[in-house]
Order: sequence, then C-alpha cells, then structure tokens
Amino acid sequence: FPKSEHAIISFVDQVSKEKGRAKLESLNNYKNGEPFIVKEWVPNVITSEDFERSPRKKQKSNTSNDNTDEKPSITTVEDAVAPLRGLDYDEQLKKKQRNMVKALKKLKKETLKFELKCGRKQNQLSNWLHQDYMKNKPTADVIQSEAIKHMTEYNTGEIVGCCCPIEKIKSSPAQTGYRNKCEFTIGYNSNEEICAGFRRGRFRDLDVSVEKPTDTCMVVAKSMILVAEAFTEFLKQSPLEPYCTISRKGVWRQLTVRTTTKEKDNEMLLVVQMKRDTIEDESLLEMELGRLKEAFLGKKYDGVEVVSLNVSYYDGFSVQENVVADVVYGSKVIVEELGNLKYNVSPGAFFQVNTRGAEVLYDIVGNFALSAIPDEVAKQSILLDVCCGTGTIGLSLAKRVKHVIGVDLSASAIKDARENAVLNNCDNVTFVCAAAEHVVGSIVVNKGQRYEQSSKMEAYQKHMDDMEEEDKNALAKAKEILEHSRNNDLPLIAIVDPPRAGLHPSVIRALRMAPKLETVVYVSCNPTGTFINDAKQLCVTQNSKRRPGTPYVPIKSIPVDMFPHTDHCELVTVFQRKLTQSESESDSVK
Repeated sequence: FPKSEHAIISFVDQVSKEKGRAKLESLNNYKNGEPFIVKEWVPNVITSEDFERSPRKKQKSNTSNDNTDEKPSITTVEDAVAPLRGLDYDEQLKKKQRNMVKALKKLKKETLKFELKCGRKQNQLSNWLHQDYMKNKPTADVIQSEAIKHMTEYNTGEIVGCCCPIEKIKSSPAQTGYRNKCEFTIGYNSNEEICAGFRRGRFRDLDVSVEKPTDTCMVVAKSMILVAEAFTEFLKQSPLEPYCTISRKGVWRQLTVRTTTKEKDNEMLLVVQMKRDTIEDESLLEMELGRLKEAFLGKKYDGVEVVSLNVSYYDGFSVQENVVADVVYGSKVIVEELGNLKYNVSPGAFFQVNTRGAEVLYDIVGNFALSAIPDEVAKQSILLDVCCGTGTIGLSLAKRVKHVIGVDLSASAIKDARENAVLNNCDNVTFVCAAAEHVVGSIVVNKGQRYEQSSKMEAYQKHMDDMEEEDKNALAKAKEILEHSRNNDLPLIAIVDPPRAGLHPSVIRALRMAPKLETVVYVSCNPTGTFINDAKQLCVTQNSKRRPGTPYVPIKSIPVDMFPHTDHCELVTVFQRKLTQSESESDSVK
C-alpha cells in the first residue's frame, strides 16, 4: 500500500492470525526503523439504512451534476461478464492490439527515463534505447512525446516507438462459451429472490445483487448456465440461507463449475462453498449434502455430466485464495485434453480458462523459447518453468528439451503437476513446491549458497525448513541437474508465467545473475501493469547490488486473445542477452 499508512490483513483461522501477529510485531517499519503498530481490526457492518445516510449515497444521487472521471457502476450482468460483447470480434482485436502497443511503448519510455535518471550517457545506452535518445538531455515531457508519437498500423504490424517488434494479435479459436471455469455468487437478485449467478454492480456501492447468467453473457457455456439455474432451484428448497456480504450472515456462498472441452464425453466438477460456523445443527448439513448428491451427481447439462461434487468451507470475509475442497461424492478430478496431452483438473487447480486458446498460447511460448536454437541443441537444453502451476507449459515442451524444472508455491498445483507428468509419461520433469523468490536463485546461480547467504538468509532458511521432504528432494535434484548442465555447457531457458501481481524482485535478480541463461520468455496476464515494471528491471543497465548481471533486451512480442468479449488478453515477450565467456562461467555475485 504505497500511498497508505495502514493495511488490513485477513487470516484463515485463529492460529494463523496469532502467528501472523507475532511475526508482524517482530518486524520494523522500513521507513523509520520503528516497530509496526499492530491492532485488532473489528469490521463495521453496514446496513442499507447506513448507506442511505452516507455521503457516498448523496454523491451517487448527484452524479448527473458531477464531472468525475470515476467509471459508472455496472448495471447489467452482461456488462460485468462480457463488456465488449457489443463490438465485432475484429474490432475487439484491434482495441487489444492498440493497448498492447501502448504497453510496449510505455516499457521503452519508462526504461529510458530510468537510465537517464541514473546518469547514463548516450553511448552507454543499449541499442534498443539509443534510437530514442536526443543529445540535448531530453526532459520527461519530451521523452514521453517521443515514445507515444507513433500509432500502430493493425494490419501491417509495423510499429514505430515500441521496445521491440510486435506481431499481430492471435485470435481465440473459441469466441463464445469458451470458459471452462465459472464462479457463481450465491445471493439475492434485484427482486429479493434467491439466485446463483453474477454480481452486476460493485461492493463499494453496496450493490451486492446477483443476477442469473443468460445466453447474452457470451463467454459462459450453456451447460454452466443450466447448472446455475438448477442450483438456484436447489437453494430455494434449502432451510439454509444464502450468505450476505454486508451482514456477513448465511451459509451458501459460491458455486464453482469446471468443465472439460473435449470433442466428446465431457465432464463437470462442482465446488460448493459454504460458511460453516453459522451451521448449528450438523445433521442439517449432512441432510443438505445428501440432497446435493441426489440433485446433481450423474446429471447431465447440455450433454456434460457431473462426475465430481465437492464442498469447501470458508468462514472468512474476503475472497478465498487457495481453495481447499473436500470431495463429497464422485471423482477427485476431471481430465481435460490440451494439445496432445491430458491434464487432471482438481477443484483448486490453476488451469487456463480458455482451453482452445491455451493451445495457441503454448504453441507461441514454445516457438519463442526454442525456435532460435537448432532442434539438436534444444534437445540438450534445460527449461526452467517459474510459476508453473499445474505444469501445463513445461509438460507441453517436455519432449522438445532434455529436462523441465517447474517451481510454484501452490502445493495443490504441484501435486497436480506431478500427477499430470505421470499421466503423460513425462519422466524428464521435476516440480518443486516452493516460493520462487526463495529457491530460483539457489537453483540457477552457481554456488547457490552465495546467493542464499544474503540479507534474507533467515527467511530463506525458514522456508527451507518448512518444506516437505518430497520437495526438499525435488529441490536437491533440480540443483544437481542445473549444476550438471553448467558443467557440460548445456543451454538454459526460462519461462515465467506469474500471477497478476508479477514477479518477486528476488526472482528477477536471480534471472539476471544466472550463468548460461540467455533467453527468458515472459507470459503476462497483466501486460499494462506489473509486466512493465518487471521487464524494466530485467532490461536496465547492470548495478552490482540491486541489478547484477548482464541486462536483457526485448526481442519480440505477440498478444494472444484468451478472453474474447472482455478487455483482457495475454502478452508473450521474449527477452534475450548475449553473455561473454567470463559471465557465462561466473560462480559468484560481484
């Protein structure tokens, strides 16, 4: 919270809360060196009467006379789910291409400003920045005008002013009903009727009404719409109330639906989230779980059969990040096909929501990572998959490289990744469950103990101590593989696919320090946000402490539309550098 003097932290249970409080009280504020002030936060319950008297209500009533730039509250469920549905698909692609061009221009502008601020002279700039430098020490305004003066030509793909060439956006093979996962909020609609659907407004406006999905939502498959309707009817017969985010009372919270998108025999997995601490009669809970089984297990919706029924209990206020679900009835997973591989998809697993679009994305990632080297060299290379999730990218490339090393913090994701490796007979993969910021450096840097013995040694050691034995063994194997590859001069390639929050600074530092690593492929789901800062840190000139190692240069980018009818898309960018012999063999951090 850079502009705030306080933060609110939620914990999943009382034990975690006490541990977190003790840890926070032991830390010092980085600004003034004084201990953090840790207080108990008691949330205020806002009623509709409070809202009627609130300044925000008065502000809303006068919006017609207010020239604020604030976006209006969404009024329909279609606006919330598919905001671009009114545009032709080709127009949507043009809009997204323009946004990606702006992002790449901003990356160049921000990197140039940073280099000039650090006192770099014209002859010290990398070639990709040199062309935008003017001899008379440009001001920030001049830099900005130079960086944005050229607009994209969508049909030719010839962009002037970007940090690298950008290819024409790749369209999604599936443009309607493409989502293989939907989360339906349980609540009341505008008529105060129970409903499983989507929020149409914003919580900040106290608009928590839920409306049922319809065919005009565009991105939702018919099978999911039908199961949401069936669940709404189930809820109407339940003695347990839907959860209310304002009063924080009620039981039924959310219905998550996951489906496969195979040519035939598609499966559906349901996860019902409940607030358990308000259920006083356990026999009532058992009765409702029995009704769930009878109502849904084995039923088909638009030809898709429900084969797995799960329940997740969550008593917190905010959105649950790591879903822990108990299989009540049926299979533990559903099996999806992507490319030529099969993947187990568990209730909480991360899996691209557009399966057919993911096939396009992974083909591009593979080509970016390996096309610059001959096949016989690629066969001897080591692929480092950072933020690997369930291993989809690494496994899709496993047959083209010597070995894949995947790292992810989610234990359930790594468990799925290992099972997926067995499912697809991939024996040249190693998956490590660990925080990337703690272990990537120790994996890729020569004499990793030098990297570990930093100012964050205590955090690193604690992380190592808390790792499961299986993960410690996997980490040791990964280090051994990388050490062997360095000793035998085998190429190392990294693919990073971080969440929207981007890469941890320690991971970026490790990627810059790594000997033999000359290619990094960055897959960004937040290209107009965290990607720009991460890429800048990869590319700025070497600094012995904060930015060691030879900087990278952006080579090319291509947007991939994974989310038709929304504003979002993925951006794949390849960064490369040429290490000297001494840098490639360096054993320590200078």
